[in-house]
Amino acid sequence: MKIILATNSGTVIGGIETYISTILPYLIREGHELLLVVSGKWSSELTRKLEIRQVSIEDSGLEKVIEAIRNFGPDLFFDNGIQETALVDLLHESIPLHKFSHDYRDSCISGMKQFRRPFRNCKEKFGKRCLLRYFPMGCGGRSPLTMVKQFRRTQINNRNLNKYKKIYVASHWMLEEIVNQGIKRNKVIKIGYPPTICPDPNALNSKQLTGNILFVGRMVAAKGWMDAIKAVKIASKILKKEITLNIAGNGPQIEMCRSIARDDLRIIYHGNLDLNGIQFLLKSSDALVVPSRWPEPFGLVGLEAMGQGVPVVSYRTGGIDEWLVHGFNGLFADEAFSPESLGKVLSEMLADPLQWKNYCVNAFNSSLNNSVEKHVARLISEICS
Repeated sequence: MKIILATNSGTVIGGIETYISTILPYLIREGHELLLVVSGKWSSELTRKLEIRQVSIEDSGLEKVIEAIRNFGPDLFFDNGIQETALVDLLHESIPLHKFSHDYRDSCISGMKQFRRPFRNCKEKFGKRCLLRYFPMGCGGRSPLTMVKQFRRTQINNRNLNKYKKIYVASHWMLEEIVNQGIKRNKVIKIGYPPTICPDPNALNSKQLTGNILFVGRMVAAKGWMDAIKAVKIASKILKKEITLNIAGNGPQIEMCRSIARDDLRIIYHGNLDLNGIQFLLKSSDALVVPSRWPEPFGLVGLEAMGQGVPVVSYRTGGIDEWLVHGFNGLFADEAFSPESLGKVLSEMLADPLQWKNYCVNAFNSSLNNSVEKHVARLISEICS
């Protein structure tokens, strides 16, 4: 089958690009021909040096990309968040369009799906009423021009949802989000995410508490890295012992994080690590903290931590309860977006070594039903049905 894989960025900057780079070799292994189309500049980082035909709208221009698509003769178009809507308009009447809705760019002006006044997640259907809520309820930034520009972009994306034969999502949370936009439920398929770090069969060997907690994510306020720092300090105080927080990630707030880490020996910032580096940190971590202050569409990092026998403490937000079962493979904070509550449940997890080991075993076992092979097989089965 000839498949166009389309996305926005030609470099790996987040979960969407990581997903594409993860499934590419498995699609090739199954004998599918691929054409990778990206809006931004091309980078071999996305394909992990695989021999794949690719074309960039920014590098080559839209006309050249359209010519490359016609010469390729695709059987289907698999959209993973490309912002060039002209391709959707061009292709939707000639070949089947499929889409993986990874985030909220089809249903929210700011893409955050959250109010800041008062602070809570948004479950509203996208429409013109979003413009009336945008500033009073703190949905995004302060620029009216940016608001209008993003509204128009989201409006086009939202209307285009009806052009796709099927829309795939990672969690029940995202399934309800897309259905709420007026899409028929039988067109929205929950398919999960494949792990980018494979479960380690030796993860539970000689497992002991180390006093290390891990945060992995982009260094932005929405990911809650400051909440992680506060929560670890609270847990340390409750347990009356030193706990170290290891932080890995990249983003606009890295200098703030570095500054805090320089002044506190219990906080270690490791920079932006590759998968091997993250796996190394996970092996010596007692728990992963996921203090996201926005509705995570899925939160793949938690599932990957479980594959290394690491339980998770988290806020109950978005699609995280797709894989975190409270009291089994991790713990949710009792109060939303409260570092105090997060620190309390973290201390509860670490207080009893035997109970903590049970969390570790359950976390590892919870990860075993997920693999890239199973995900790709399910994806192709759904595409072909």
